[in-house]
Amino acid sequence: MLVGIVVGAVNTPCAEIVPQLGLQDAPPGASPLGKSVVSPVTGCITAHVGDGLTGGTFRNDAVNCTCCAGDNPTGTVAGAEELDRFLEKVPDHVIVILDEAYSDFAETFAAIRGVEYSHSLNYVHAGRKVVVLRTFSKAHGLAGVRVGYGIGPAELMTYFARMRTTFSVSVVAQAAAVAALEDEAHTRKALENNAQQAQRLTEGISDLGYRVVPTWANFLYCELGEDAAAVAKRLQAEGVIIRALGPWGAPTAIRVTIGTPEQNDIFLKAFKRVTEKVTVR
Repeated sequence: MLVGIVVGAVNTPCAEIVPQLGLQDAPPGASPLGKSVVSPVTGCITAHVGDGLTGGTFRNDAVNCTCCAGDNPTGTVAGAEELDRFLEKVPDHVIVILDEAYSDFAETFAAIRGVEYSHSLNYVHAGRKVVVLRTFSKAHGLAGVRVGYGIGPAELMTYFARMRTTFSVSVVAQAAAVAALEDEAHTRKALENNAQQAQRLTEGISDLGYRVVPTWANFLYCELGEDAAAVAKRLQAEGVIIRALGPWGAPTAIRVTIGTPEQNDIFLKAFKRVTEKVTVR
């Protein structure tokens, strides 16, 4: 919704940034912002404007680009320095949207790995035409109330506010967001669990012979080497639901949400059972 508000306010041909595999809300061929371009899971940035791949350059009529700083469904990110280099090439008239929905998880992983996640707020403070979007749906656990926020230059934000639908954030959602900000213990526990269980799931899946992409989010991207939809169906029969990524251009990959230790136990046991069945055949 927040990306839609920004794009709606601009309402002209725009550029997208698809950092890894694609956007959850815009599968290949279904993007309302222009033709989607799917790139390999390499962590590189690919820019495209309208219907033409530009390789990091922009047409004169490009006014907006979107970058997932934490990609769904791959869980990968473009590093802070990589994004710095990209922004150096962005013309002054282009508005850059940084979608940091998974920022809480990514910052935790960055601290563990001894790297920088993002300089996004520095761009805003420096007066750049950068809008940072974040949400309470992930680490704070408020997906059901649909509340998020944007940080950007005051003038731009006034224009975006005009595009917001009346009562788009309910009173209940606002109260929940305020409570979530105050509940630091819950957020800290969620982030610690996610980091610990990401390692556990990665090791468990890897031990079964499958490749897992290091994540910066609250899910894992796993390459199976076989029809992911069929595996998802077998897992569902075991009472476990995962996401097969065929609609995102990865028919042999799945996305696995990182859960509690108990939930991950159930997944790993079920995953082992369904993959062993394939091996026996």
